[in-house]
Amino acid sequence: MRSCSVASRTGAASQPDTIAALPPSFPPSPSLPPSSSGCDQRVLTLALRGTGALPGGNLVVTAPVTFGRIHILPIGTSLLRRYPRLDVELTLIDRVVRLVEEGIDVAARIGDLSDSALHALKVAEVRRVPVASPGYLAARGTPETVPALRDHALISFTEIDRAHEWRFGATGKTAIRIEPRLTVNTADAAIAAAVDGLGIARVPLGHTADEIALPPAPVHLVYQANRRASVNVRAFIEAARVHFGGLDLTGGTA
Repeated sequence: MRSCSVASRTGAASQPDTIAALPPSFPPSPSLPPSSSGCDQRVLTLALRGTGALPGGNLVVTAPVTFGRIHILPIGTSLLRRYPRLDVELTLIDRVVRLVEEGIDVAARIGDLSDSALHALKVAEVRRVPVASPGYLAARGTPETVPALRDHALISFTEIDRAHEWRFGATGKTAIRIEPRLTVNTADAAIAAAVDGLGIARVPLGHTADEIALPPAPVHLVYQANRRASVNVRAFIEAARVHFGGLDLTGGTA
């Protein structure tokens, strides 16, 4: 995959956020510390205290494709190494999965949650980054203001663009209604289309440049109320807290 260039900006308040460089590949999946880590072992032990049982049987988890590959998969594999009686079924899919109908124990979701009877735990925030290829920017120019984006070919990723608008700035108050040339249902497809020079996409990335100033999107783990007592779910949630506790997925901006 060839990389995209970082577009210039003058720093004016009315400008859209910098079009970020796409890395040749996504960052390697961070891993949890080994089970011999005293602190992490205590965290996981506390999660299970009082149940008289260790995780075992099947744990069904779902997450968005790219985010899940980078972050949720290492959490699952760490639990598998720690608990030999546990099996994990991880489904990576870029759509909102219905937990009850599809038999899901825990789902990772990016973005604001709609009202529901599900329990939710916020574990992280992730920055949404506008990206484009060097060829596209050379041919069409770099948008200098947020409204100027309307004159560009936009690529929509349905998982984070369900409201059909892009918000900018630390608070997200500046927004435009988007009319995308291309709509796709995976982050990988949106990135591939941007790399191919089709237009400008906005996707969540695990690590971003410092100048990016899009409002971060919350990352929640959601689960049914009757799963709260599940030793498997509790172990997964505590492992996720450990995993995300030492990470900054917002690019270091406010």
